[in-house]
Amino acid sequence: MSRATPTISEVAEHADVSVATVSRVLNNNAAVNQAMAARVRHSIDALGYRPSQVARSMRTQRSRIIAVIVPDVENPFFTSVVRGIEDEGRAKGLLTVLCNTDNNPNNEREYLRLAVDQRMDGVILASDMRSLGNFQQYDDPALTTVLVDREIQGIHADAVLLDNVLGAREATTHLLQSGATRVACVTGPSTATTSLQRLDGYRRALADAGISQQQALFRHADYRVAGGRAAVEDLLQGAERPDALLVCNNLMTMGALQVLSEGGVSVPNDMLLVGFDDESWSGYWRPSITTVAQPARYVGRTAMRLLLDRLDAPTHALQRVVLLPELKIRESSHR
Repeated sequence: MSRATPTISEVAEHADVSVATVSRVLNNNAAVNQAMAARVRHSIDALGYRPSQVARSMRTQRSRIIAVIVPDVENPFFTSVVRGIEDEGRAKGLLTVLCNTDNNPNNEREYLRLAVDQRMDGVILASDMRSLGNFQQYDDPALTTVLVDREIQGIHADAVLLDNVLGAREATTHLLQSGATRVACVTGPSTATTSLQRLDGYRRALADAGISQQQALFRHADYRVAGGRAAVEDLLQGAERPDALLVCNNLMTMGALQVLSEGGVSVPNDMLLVGFDDESWSGYWRPSITTVAQPARYVGRTAMRLLLDRLDAPTHALQRVVLLPELKIRESSHR
């Protein structure tokens, strides 16, 4: 039979002090003299007492726990974002709970409910939803929220975003200037703001070059390897086969490269290519892959800083930080 969890009253009895004194020691109250505090800590260790985090959060109104909700933890971009969040949070004494939704709104809803029910200090949210939806149901004034990478229409919250329109526009312009005449865009799901913004940047670059929007070639996919494969297979089988690809995330770029290799399509001789997210393999691949690089870890660190600022100053004006991408030109985008 497992031993019952010791209570704060049992610690007080073991140390021959009051419950109030034990509480003061747990909260590092300087009013307790050092000898008595040492006796209480000895009793805590001897009994194996662990204070209730929920009870402590109810007293202090701070849990020191943050929920990080992302759509796909296997996506290296979000892995780096989470690492930045954890690095910054740990330095400030906060713990993070990672929640992976798999782009499922029901999973997102459950994690938002968990954050509210467990009285977490806040949420850093990369939602796959473009409008209020799940968030409106759990929009609790006590739950500080920072949006990361993706905006939600109608939600007023601090946000750390990337200029996706600029990134896709510059990438498409580069492909056109490299001699491409039929640039196709493989973007993410239509539910994600990042997908629509990158498609918008692609369209703007076509307009800049005097190319009719009727000549636009694009496919929506799911930001995963299989999605990239399916989209590129479809484009290659179409009547208007592209001679260049803008693939709007790193996993879909891998899928695109697989299809091109299997079909004997040479990059860059037969097909120019630019990807998104500058993962380490992009520079080692042969040919090396031109990418739109995004400062993912810095995105995470900035999101945590905004959340901490909001916890300290709840009434301050909202902050919307937009970070710039960088086009890293390598071998895949010019002949």
